Amino acid sequence: SLPERIGLLGDINALVLSGDVPKSQALELAATLAKDKHRQIVDETLGAVDSIDDMVPDALRGNYERFVRTLYGARARELTWRSKPGEDANTKQLRPRLLAMVAIQGRDTALAKEAQTLATTWLDTRKGVDAELIDTVLAVAGRYGNQALFDRLHELAQKTDDRDDRARFLAAMGSFVDPAIVRQALAISLTDEFELRDSAALLQGAFADAHNRPIGYDFIKTNFDKIAAKLPELYRPYLAYSFVPLCDDSLVPEIEKLFGAKIAAFNGGPRAMAQALEQLKLCAVQRKAELPGVTAFLKKQ
Repeated sequence: SLPERIGLLGDINALVLSGDVPKSQALELAATLAKDKHRQIVDETLGAVDSIDDMVPDALRGNYERFVRTLYGARARELTWRSKPGEDANTKQLRPRLLAMVAIQGRDTALAKEAQTLATTWLDTRKGVDAELIDTVLAVAGRYGNQALFDRLHELAQKTDDRDDRARFLAAMGSFVDPAIVRQALAISLTDEFELRDSAALLQGAFADAHNRPIGYDFIKTNFDKIAAKLPELYRPYLAYSFVPLCDDSLVPEIEKLFGAKIAAFNGGPRAMAQALEQLKLCAVQRKAELPGVTAFLKKQ
């Protein structure tokens, strides 16, 4: 039954987190259930497949992309970027995550190109894209985007008086992965163009892609005081959590040396730093434990 299958996936994910079941077994189960007709099941499998994205070795990136397309490509192309008359709510809810997965992690160039076309249309007319897909379309377009698209989003973010649209444009700017553009986005976050609660998406975006995390980390090392000054006092301790995505416990001594005293000076800072470093260490340990199984699994794809 549906509840039993959802329970099974939940149990397997819990056992993976506890170290009692290898990630490769969760991936095999995800592959078995990926074509289930129920959105809730597909969502769970998407989570399992997405969870290894950060640890995929560069040499096996093509295998991972092929694995994603094999599991979800046909369904994504069947759904398309446009809803159909009479479509049920489950399909509408599944479409954004599924198409983003195939277009980004699966590197489906046809879906990505269509998203770029739709993004251009929507930016020109504010029409042509279903409301629940706008953020996804812009994120995919940004992922594959060039300088011209980044500059256009930047200009629109500057000009709009609509806070929701501004947040949407800035989030899209944070989805670019070209290192030169990532550095531009980070620099913008320090200007007075936008409140940091809006432009935080530019900082977070630098940590979203594993290859760009060193850029984000160097930016924080260079500009920590400026970033903290832009934040409301209540939020300053949470800068400690910026380090968690690095998932590299060899950086802990450096992080403590560079930022320990600074974050400890904030109200609640010591606790935030302790929790963030614990999460970073756990991430590193889990990655080291799971990587051999994930590597062996992907070699077969």
